[in-house]
Amino acid sequence: MQMSCWSGTNSSYTPEAANVRLYVYNVNGQVVATLVNDHTEAGYHSAVFNSDNLPSGVYFANLQVGGNQMVKKMVLSK
Repeated sequence: MQMSCWSGTNSSYTPEAANVRLYVYNVNGQVVATLVNDHTEAGYHSAVFNSDNLPSGVYFANLQVGGNQMVKKMVLSK
């Protein structure tokens, strides 16, 4: 599983069909965005993270694909 973050877009490669969840959390552990929550076919996928209504700060992108999970720290500066 691979995940990259740039320009407000999260991208991932799913090697096989799986249930995929991509959430963004704030430092208090609250979900501030649900980007993906669906069964996804194998391949490259992307989701746009619109941060217009969020203040500057630290956020965490939590990607769950099947039984695997990856968390990436993001710093939003406005």
